Amino acid sequence: MEIWHIWIIAALLLFIVEIFTSGFAVICIAVGALGGAVATLLNAPFWGQLLAFAVVTLIALFTVRPLMMRTFSKKSQPSNMESLMGREVSLVNPIGKDIMGMVKIYGDEWQAVSDNGEEIAAGAKVRIVGQDSNILIVHKL
Repeated sequence: MEIWHIWIIAALLLFIVEIFTSGFAVICIAVGALGGAVATLLNAPFWGQLLAFAVVTLIALFTVRPLMMRTFSKKSQPSNMESLMGREVSLVNPIGKDIMGMVKIYGDEWQAVSDNGEEIAAGAKVRIVGQDSNILIVHKL
């Protein structure tokens, strides 16, 4: 067995390990091992193979890994609260200066306050413009 075979076997094993891990770091090391194999095929001395391995691994860490992270990492879904932003609803209970109102959305009631402190009567149409903890901030339409 020649040395380039060892580099290729190491790369294949590292690719397999990457399947069971996350973060895409092991795949960069596997690509570095392929760089070592190429250096071996170009008749580089052992220190040259190690140098090729290190350089290709670093290049992969700074180029391939960020690309893989952007492509395959999970995109965060908006929370239930965030999905309510911009929705137009009716007030169930009025909003007063020191009184929180209530809005009903899909059968759930949420506490609501006015964005500018104005009083809003029950039944008025409002738009959800923000949140403070689990209290919705609404604007009268």
